[in-house]
Amino acid sequence: MAEIHVQAKKKTMPIWVWIVAAVLILGVIAFALLRNKRTDETNSTNKTNPTSFVQPAASQQVVVLT
Repeated sequence: MAEIHVQAKKKTMPIWVWIVAAVLILGVIAFALLRNKRTDETNSTNKTNPTSFVQPAASQQVVVLT
């Protein structure tokens, strides 16, 4: 009977796993960079409230009758 040499397959991860991992890592990096820019612009300490309005005091004129 003939001898059949069987070699075990190397257990490697499929290429799609590496692609998904790379996309996830790039997504996390992009999110972190864009999130920091957005919060720097909106969290300013000198920002005034654009909807506040102070009504000027009504001037009262005194009429003197002589």
